[in-house]
Amino acid sequence: DTLLGTTKTFTTLPVVIATNPATDIQRSIATLNGSVDYGDVSSSNILSKGFIVNSNDTVYSTAGGDDFTYNLTGLEAYTNYLYSAFVQTTYGTYYGNTQSFTTLAFDKDSSDKYLIADSMDLALLAQVVGNGDINYNSHTYKLANDITLANTSNNIKAIGHYPDNPFKGTFDGNNHIIYNIN
Repeated sequence: DTLLGTTKTFTTLPVVIATNPATDIQRSIATLNGSVDYGDVSSSNILSKGFIVNSNDTVYSTAGGDDFTYNLTGLEAYTNYLYSAFVQTTYGTYYGNTQSFTTLAFDKDSSDKYLIADSMDLALLAQVVGNGDINYNSHTYKLANDITLANTSNNIKAIGHYPDNPFKGTFDGNNHIIYNIN
């Protein structure tokens, strides 16, 4: 004997959310992008939407419509960030795929040259070249200020001193001086 229970019907909500690539990535800022297809969900059922950043920070977008963004600020230079878009409805929270981006190591000027403004930037340039980061090959680096290495706690290596990863860019002193090189 076969016993059958009561037939139940249900409808899935066709909310589709996408985490889109970040744009306008700089040294300390980036724009996060998401989009959502609400399907048959009424706008009165939408509670919020935004992004989860590095699994623990939630930022909310105030943009209406299907596409939404958030201008993320206060980021660390040369750092990888993970983020996912989300939309919260009265039926639940829906998440998009996880995307990542890496902030730039240096600010850029209007002619797209990377600016070296202080001893920390100089140390970071030596690090990215030493790491073989090809994203920083064949670029122009320009001193933005005179830099002194006196009283720095940094043990700054010469840029490109690693034999396997030589410096392959252009270094423009821009009429500035690096003082106290040991």
